[in-house]
Amino acid sequence: MRHTLADVEGLLLRAFPHARFLNQGPADVTFLLLLSPDTAVPLQKKRRYPIVPYPAHYYFYQGDQGFYVISSPSAQGLQFGLYGFLQDELGFCFYHPRESFIPFYGSHWPLKRPVAGTATPVFHKKGFHLHTTHPLELTEAFHNTGFSGGLQEIKEFINWLCRNGQNYFDFTLMRSVDLETWAPYAAEFVRYAHERGILVGLELSLHMVQQQVFQLVKMPWQLPLPFKTQIHRNLRQLFQAPWDFLNLDLTTAEFFGGMERLKKRLKYHLVRSIKNRYGAHTLLRKHVVHEEKHVGKVSGIFHTERPEDFEIGILLHTVMCYALTDSLAPVYENQNFHHVLRDLIVENTRRETWFYPESAYWITFDNSVPMLLLPYLSARYRDIRTCDSLEIPNHVTFSSGWEWGYWLVDWSIARWSWRYNNHLRPIREPLERLFGPAAASTLMQIMDIQEKDMKGLNLLRYLCPQQTIDELPRFLRKTFQPTPEWEPRQLAKAGPQIRHRVLEFTIPALNGLAEKMENLLFPLDTTGQPLLAELKDGLLITALRARHRALTICALLHRLKDKVTMHACLQKAKAIRSEALAIVRRMEKRYRYPLWDIALLHPSPTAYPYGYLWPVHNLHFWVREEEQARQGRFGPYFMNIWPLARIVGLD
Repeated sequence: MRHTLADVEGLLLRAFPHARFLNQGPADVTFLLLLSPDTAVPLQKKRRYPIVPYPAHYYFYQGDQGFYVISSPSAQGLQFGLYGFLQDELGFCFYHPRESFIPFYGSHWPLKRPVAGTATPVFHKKGFHLHTTHPLELTEAFHNTGFSGGLQEIKEFINWLCRNGQNYFDFTLMRSVDLETWAPYAAEFVRYAHERGILVGLELSLHMVQQQVFQLVKMPWQLPLPFKTQIHRNLRQLFQAPWDFLNLDLTTAEFFGGMERLKKRLKYHLVRSIKNRYGAHTLLRKHVVHEEKHVGKVSGIFHTERPEDFEIGILLHTVMCYALTDSLAPVYENQNFHHVLRDLIVENTRRETWFYPESAYWITFDNSVPMLLLPYLSARYRDIRTCDSLEIPNHVTFSSGWEWGYWLVDWSIARWSWRYNNHLRPIREPLERLFGPAAASTLMQIMDIQEKDMKGLNLLRYLCPQQTIDELPRFLRKTFQPTPEWEPRQLAKAGPQIRHRVLEFTIPALNGLAEKMENLLFPLDTTGQPLLAELKDGLLITALRARHRALTICALLHRLKDKVTMHACLQKAKAIRSEALAIVRRMEKRYRYPLWDIALLHPSPTAYPYGYLWPVHNLHFWVREEEQARQGRFGPYFMNIWPLARIVGLD
């Protein structure tokens, strides 16, 4: 509460710059913070398995004439209640860790009517995973002990969690850290999180080879020490910081299992050590890949066979802007996510279960193109309603960057994770709070268009650039994202049926998507609304992406038989790319973190030698698609920016 009261005082001073704050004696406006008896049924009584505890933190407030009571059974609830009062009654909006909307009232107290509200968390534990496997906004801050201002950036994020009623976060640890010097640094921000009532987890792997994720054990030819000796040495160093959870990935890589008996044996040893020696808890991450699609067996490592298994929480993951109940989610070799929904239902009967969806996706799906995909909002909202109906107790959002409007998705999820006056907040509520009803209505219409065209008609298969793995020989390929029904290298030689579909459906559908979005965006007035201008630019570049892709597909189609048409298409594509690049430069001036850190080349703790918005900086994928059509060159190494050996673990 000491941190909270200081923070709330600072926020109120920006709204009421002439105010003085006292904690005794008469005042014009008084807040009484009241610890009240807990009348809710504890979650543990509803479950037959162990639950990691967190205090009951629902709250209610009421008041009039400058006297307000905020009541909760815990200090954590009082903290969330204060921030909830600021957002729900005084109009504050804590939409980004580095920015907030703070209304200005001067000397005028705005509440002239009685107010009352009740807020109940939808989830027992709720928060965010920052996927620092990728070079995101806070990747350097979390890993680099010498990074200037790093601790302050992490504390900003922790403050944002508190302000939005969240009580958990974790991030991925990379193997580039020196545990001896890094662990004391980590202890500082973990202690601060605990002082703010936030639980902290650390994601690492048993022995994942890809993307330089930290490994608890190395193979004997890498480090000739027994596996258990390696585990104890690493845990001893890691727990110089008082972690609440270790979030373990037991797979060797996405789509790869194997060594199941060894992994199960080490899993039980790890769980006992984490609990008995350090008093922390274990979470297992189960990826969206269906077990039958793995190369090598993985199912046994998630079975509940021993008493320890019922104490291990499980994170059930989904990806991209698809919901659990969508009939089509053509990603990671899946038709949809119904198998994850079944797992949620089953696992919730036998151990503590966490739903683990994404709010953005890096590599080649949205913010690396870039595209602002509003269906993330509708998918996450539907999933929260589904989890609420199934009484799934915990929710952690897999976050992959905040720029290009994706801060809106994370903030909305945080808002939706609370019931206000016993109701889930409406899906359009965050939009209306920031932009008003008219602009919110326009954005909702665009979301519906994207939902119908990008997901329903599966136009995302054309808008996503090819991943490196899409261009490998067929027997080595795995489908990570929606992909076209034809191969770009073969399109010029395609038969009449495919050529007809491309000319009669694909190209008109992409141009139609762009036109429908532009018709709504061009009249949208953003005067004096920089946040709305940011979203408008993110959506305009998405429309331009559709137009550009229609032209490069047309160029591919005519590459062999009609060079004149091909060059005309590429000339138009270049003009559209120039228009999009102007939007990129405009957006880069708005970036909330240094351009060199998140959008330029630089050494990184990750497998990638640049910030996560480097592909956006010069619209790399747009240029690559033009050159593929112009030169007729394809394959994973053509204009490649991915350090492939380092990503897959060979370097």
